Amino acid sequence: VYATDENGNRVTNESGVPQTLIEPFVPISEAGSVEYLGYKLVLPEGWAITDDSNKFINEAAGHYVTVSPINDTYENYYADQREMYDLLAEEYPNSVSWTEDVSIGAGCIKVVRFTLTVEGEMRVMYFFENSGNLYKILFESANTETLIDDSMTFCLAITYKPYKYYDVT
Repeated sequence: VYATDENGNRVTNESGVPQTLIEPFVPISEAGSVEYLGYKLVLPEGWAITDDSNKFINEAAGHYVTVSPINDTYENYYADQREMYDLLAEEYPNSVSWTEDVSIGAGCIKVVRFTLTVEGEMRVMYFFENSGNLYKILFESANTETLIDDSMTFCLAITYKPYKYYDVT
């Protein structure tokens, strides 16, 4: 962004070139939606933003979710998560599930949904690529009956921006 003085005028160097600053993207919140660096979310009914960046809550349902870009390749992340799933499935076969090619919105490819239910708590994680980025969306709730459906509604309410966060090789 351009550096400005107390009056909002651009600050220049000795050569007259405008000075710039590197600042983190500040989420833009409007009625019923929020926009972050890589995506825009039209909040589904019952969902609200939190004070923590990229975290949302549905208090009535008892659901929490975090949306995160991951600085890794899809192949590495997939292998790590599949290894974790295989270990858990061996020890707790009725507590985990792995579903591939889940449809969660435009541009989301290679989507995997990995669920874990332990002691009445459920975690539902989606990971996928969109515009060359790897994303993870992690839902947590004690309300295991509605979490899968509610997570799908939430995921379908996200529109991703068409550029890359990280140059991962």
